[in-house]
Amino acid sequence: MKFLILMASMLLSLNSFASLNQDDVQKAMAGQWSVKFNGSTVKFLIRSSGDISVISSEQNDYLSASLSFSGSDEDWRMNGLPVAHIILSEGSDEDVRDVHFLVTAIGEGEEIQLKKLALFTTFNDGPNEFSDAEQGWSAFKKYDAESKKWIEIK
Repeated sequence: MKFLILMASMLLSLNSFASLNQDDVQKAMAGQWSVKFNGSTVKFLIRSSGDISVISSEQNDYLSASLSFSGSDEDWRMNGLPVAHIILSEGSDEDVRDVHFLVTAIGEGEEIQLKKLALFTTFNDGPNEFSDAEQGWSAFKKYDAESKKWIEIK
């Protein structure tokens, strides 16, 4: 009997699941976002499917956005906490500035909140042979439809 209990315990412990997965983080991130970028406000939309698109930009006609995830798609073991990587990129044929925002979701059950992990910008100017990187460059805000307010993700 002890042997059966021990075997059942081992099997159940191998069948662990992460409390939050990539779908949970995508759903928590879904909505309208805002960030100051090169002196203008950029608004973008993240859908619950993970698709991202720029809604409006005051000065940046050639602005693109991308979203990717890491640490969240293992089939054979428990997944790590998913980390989303948002990149807003503006550039020309001579220079490129990227804003990188790393964010995840934490919490239990219905109480899921977004948490900023890192925020930095990179700049690369090829013809002038200059490049730079800065941390804490700007604040990312998400629109909360319930309170009708912009909330900074900290």
